[in-house]
Amino acid sequence: MAWGRHGGMLAELGVEIGGLLVIGGFLWLSIRNLKLYITESLETLSEQLAQAVMSVAQSAASANIEQPNPMQMMLMQLIQQRMATIDQPRSPTGQFEAIPANPDK
Repeated sequence: MAWGRHGGMLAELGVEIGGLLVIGGFLWLSIRNLKLYITESLETLSEQLAQAVMSVAQSAASANIEQPNPMQMMLMQLIQQRMATIDQPRSPTGQFEAIPANPDK
């Protein structure tokens, strides 16, 4: 035997390296297949989501939605104007402080 007592260890090392290569190849194929599956699933999901959004948009467009009456519009504008003029004070830590009472009103 030319290898002597180390020949058995080298053979075991070769078998272990071969096993690791087989496991690595299997993992690589599994990851590749998983990537393809995820890509196809995302494409399908995207198509289904687009169809759902289009369906909702079309049904909302064809729905007979009641328009707000003039009093509702006026109230909405009044609230928007009031919200724009409110100056809420903040403490140095950034938290809102209580709005002082206005005795004029």
